[in-house]
Amino acid sequence: SIGLLLFFRTTTYEGSILSGLALIILLTLILFFTPLISKKILSKIPAPRSSSNNVIAGSTFYLLMHKVLSAFANFQALPIKTQLILVFYELVSQAIQYYSYILIAESVGINLSLAQLGGIRAILLLIANLPINFSVGISLRDVTLVSLLAAINIPMEQAAAMSIVVMAKNYLYGMIGGIIEIVGLIIQRRRVVR
Repeated sequence: SIGLLLFFRTTTYEGSILSGLALIILLTLILFFTPLISKKILSKIPAPRSSSNNVIAGSTFYLLMHKVLSAFANFQALPIKTQLILVFYELVSQAIQYYSYILIAESVGINLSLAQLGGIRAILLLIANLPINFSVGISLRDVTLVSLLAAINIPMEQAAAMSIVVMAKNYLYGMIGGIIEIVGLIIQRRRVVR
């Protein structure tokens, strides 16, 4: 998301093919080298169990940081081909999500540049992880989307419409996933009963 903000113009969809390729290469390198760097960092710091007498090594933040770095380092144990396939799938997934945001914005009459969309989406991804709701079904992310769109001079009616469409899209995906999960549980239960 921040890459789009850095590599593309803020007023139009325009951006050179070279900028797009540079962004994809940069993201691929970051995703590919993060596990390697995490493994090197883990080799330099003590394990939480072995140094419980150390105040820093016993802190909650240290334990959490160690767990995250371990997860990244374990990813590096996968074959390189598998890592590259996962990186490719992640990039394709993000491109599809961006394209869906562009279509949603255009469906309610909003023209966002890729840079604006990158900035908005970066903030929304951070906000989505905060456990705050204003009421049943309306999250901080939905309210933030309206606020961010209003901040870039989008009329309030269009900003609210886009937020509602994004929220409906998320509910639709949730319903599809829930239906698949229910069907899977029913099939699994029938097999166990037989």
